[in-house]
This record gives sequence, C-alpha cells and structure tokens, in this order.
Amino acid sequence: MSSGTLEVFLENAKGLEEQNWLTSMNPYVVITCRTQEKESGVASGEGSAPEWNETFVFTISGDVEEITLKIMDKNTFSSDDFVGEATISLHEVLREGEVSARSYNVVKDEEYCGEIKLGLTFTSGVLIEEVVTKNMVDVENHVMTSEDLMKKTMVDVENHVMTLEDLKKKKNMADVENHAMTPEDLKKKNMVDVENHIITRADLMKTTNSRSFN
Repeated sequence: MSSGTLEVFLENAKGLEEQNWLTSMNPYVVITCRTQEKESGVASGEGSAPEWNETFVFTISGDVEEITLKIMDKNTFSSDDFVGEATISLHEVLREGEVSARSYNVVKDEEYCGEIKLGLTFTSGVLIEEVVTKNMVDVENHVMTSEDLMKKTMVDVENHVMTLEDLKKKKNMADVENHAMTPEDLKKKNMVDVENHIITRADLMKTTNSRSFN
C-alpha cells in the first residue's frame, strides 16, 4: 500500500488522428486517478501534435495501480470528440520514485492512434488526515501524552507531513474538543507559537475573539 503524492508532467502528443475535415483539432487531456480527475488546457488549433507542458498532482492512498489519460477534441457548437486514450501503470514510479518523460501508445477501439509523452514523480508520505486521526487515537488510548502529541506534530510540520495551516485548523481545535488539551493549554501554546513565529499575533487575536463569542 502506497501513500503520498503523484506528480504527472504532461508534455505533448503526436500522430493523433484528426477529427475534423476542415480545421485542426483542439486537443485537451483528462487525467483520471481512481476518483480524482484533472483536465489540461486546450491546445487550440494544434491538431495531431499538441503540446501542453502542464503539471498535475494527485493524492495517492491505497493500492492504486494506474492512471488513465483520455484525449479529447474541444468543439464549440457540438459535444467534444473522443480522440483516444492511454493507460499508464504506476508500478515503476511507485517503486523507483521517478520515471523520466517517455511516450505511451494512444489507442481507440483497440487500435493504435498516436502517442502521448509524460513524466511521473512519486513522493512518499503519510496523508495529513491519517496523521491527525492516528495522533488523536494514540492520546485517547494513552499511547502518547498530550505533550508528546504537541512535540510530534511540530516534527510532522518540519518534515512537511502537514502544513502549519493544517496544524492550526485541524489539530489545535481537535485537541480541545477531544480533551487532549484544555482551553488554557491552548492559550499557552498559542503564545509560544507567536513567540516562535508559527502564527502572528493578529491570527491569535482572531482565534481568541472567535472562541470568546462562541
């Protein structure tokens, strides 16, 4: 099972089959990774050899084996035409961490109809939601103390497992609601965060005022 982020660098395509008789195609690509879907810009008028040079980032969790790239032709007055698609295995990039840009066959009705070129990069890491959930369970089960939780969270931030914004929004309030720390502890921690420039005094005042009115 792999968790982390998958970066797809979409370069170009060539040898695509033109869908229009009088004008060149306006190709774009829909990239699907399980339930996640990203769409490239439209390469207007670039026909059978479009270039995109765009990067897309997907969140990987669980046993993800492949991504699908569907090439479409953008039409103005009718539905978009399906040009072809490519299915890319993720086994190599999940194992090696990076696969340099290469061309993959595009097929339509099981027949070759061009190539699409892209590079892949996988960065392993624990999802922020998994970190927060596990930490709170550990506190509730006395696997770690509230103090240990605070120290571990700062290490997670330093190692880019979660961002400072995620720390402020998700962890502090969850700690109070789940009694991992008291409101008084939260106030003390916020003052330390200000001194260490983790949050600004303005942010602290906003948070304090908001809780006062609640």
